[in-house]
Amino acid sequence: MPAILTVALACAMWAAPSGGPAPIYAARDAARIIDRLGLEGAQDGQIIELLLVDYETQWAQAAASLRSDLTSFKDGPTSTALSDRLIAFNQTQLALASILQEHMDLLLEPEDQAKWTRLQHELLMERRLKYGQLAGESLDLRSITRDLGAEVASASTIGAWEADLAHLLQRRTAYDIGGPSRVQALMLAGQFNEALEWMQGWIDARVAIRDANLSYVKLLQTTLPAQQAAALADVVERATRLHVRDGRAVDVLAAAVAADPSITEAVKAAVARTLQGYQQRTELIHEQREALERRLEPEMLLAPIQQRLGRDDVFRRLKQEQADNEARLSAQGEATIEAICSLIGEAHCHRLLEGVDAVNRRDHPSGLPGPAAPPSGSHSDTDSPLSPPQPSTPPGPFLPDTPDRPEGPVAPNPHPPMPPPA
Repeated sequence: MPAILTVALACAMWAAPSGGPAPIYAARDAARIIDRLGLEGAQDGQIIELLLVDYETQWAQAAASLRSDLTSFKDGPTSTALSDRLIAFNQTQLALASILQEHMDLLLEPEDQAKWTRLQHELLMERRLKYGQLAGESLDLRSITRDLGAEVASASTIGAWEADLAHLLQRRTAYDIGGPSRVQALMLAGQFNEALEWMQGWIDARVAIRDANLSYVKLLQTTLPAQQAAALADVVERATRLHVRDGRAVDVLAAAVAADPSITEAVKAAVARTLQGYQQRTELIHEQREALERRLEPEMLLAPIQQRLGRDDVFRRLKQEQADNEARLSAQGEATIEAICSLIGEAHCHRLLEGVDAVNRRDHPSGLPGPAAPPSGSHSDTDSPLSPPQPSTPPGPFLPDTPDRPEGPVAPNPHPPMPPPA
C-alpha cells in the first residue's frame, strides 16, 4: 500500500497547471503575435485570432479524447493499442501545427518569418520545455547562448536543437496529458506491470529530452570559441548540478587556515598544496558520483513499483554504488583533514574545526549533503524524491535513465516508443 500511495501522490503532482499541458498556441496569444510581427491591418489580426481559436479548440478536443481513452482502459490494453493511441495524438499535433504554419506563411512577408520563428520558440519554451524536472531537461540553449553573446556562432546548431526538441516535446506531451490518471488507475487496480510499462514510456520521453539537451551542449562546446565554450560549460554545470561540491569540511578548513593571520605563509602554502592534491584525487570520484546520481534521479521514482514486482535490482545496485562512492570521498576528506591538522597543529586545527558549522564532520567529513545512502537491498518509499515542487517550478515527474546514447545530436523522433511487453 505505501508504494501505491507514493505513486498516487507523485501522479497528483505531475499534472501541469489547470489539469494538464496547455496548447502551444492559444487565442490569448493573438495580441502578442500581432504586436511582435508588426501586423497593423485589422483583417490580418482577425485572421490570426481565428486561426489560434481553431488551433486551440481542436488541440483541446484531441487532448480530452486522449485523456478519456487512456483512463477508460480498465483491463490493461495491449502495448500496441497504447502506442497507436499516442502516435495518433502526436500526428494530430503535427497536423494542427502544419495548418497554422501554412496560413501564417500566406500572411507574413519574408522579412517577418524570422520574427515568427523566434516567437514560436518562445511559446514552445514557455509551455513545454520549462516543465522538465530532470536535471538538464529544461535547458533553454537558445536563451543561454544569446546571453553569452554566442547567438550568431551557434545559430546552425541551435536551429537543429530546436527542430529535434519540438518532436521530443510533442512526444512527452502525450504522456503528460494521460499520465497521472493512467498510472493512478492502474496502480489502484493492482495492475503494476501495466503501470510500470506506462511509466517507462513516460520516462523514455523525458530522458530523451534531457539527453538531447546535454548532447547539444557538448556539440556547442566543440564549435564555439574557447572563452564562450568555457562560459557555456559553467552555466550548464550550475544548472544541472545534482549535489553541492563546495562547502565541504576540507574546503572550509582550508579557507579558515588561509584567513588566519597567526599561521605562517609557509604553512598556508603547504595547506594549499594539500588541498590541491585532495581536489585532484577526488575529481574522478565526483564525476562518478554525478553520473550515478543522474541515473538514480529517475530510477528513484520507478523504485516503489519495481519493488512491489521484485524488479528493483538496478535501483538497489545504483544505491550501493552511491554509498561506496560517498565512502571513498569521505575517506579522502578525513585523510586530508588529518594532513592539514598535522601542518597547523592539532589544538589549532580543533579550534578551526569548531567553526565549521556547514558540515557534520563525524557523519559526513566530505561535506556531502543529506543522510548516508542505505546499504544494498535496504531502502523504503522515503528514498523517492517526491517532495512538493517549489512555487516557482511547475510540477512534473522525475524519470529514469536509458542505455548509453551516442555522442552528438539525436535524430528527430515524433513517435513515442512502444511500451515493453509485459
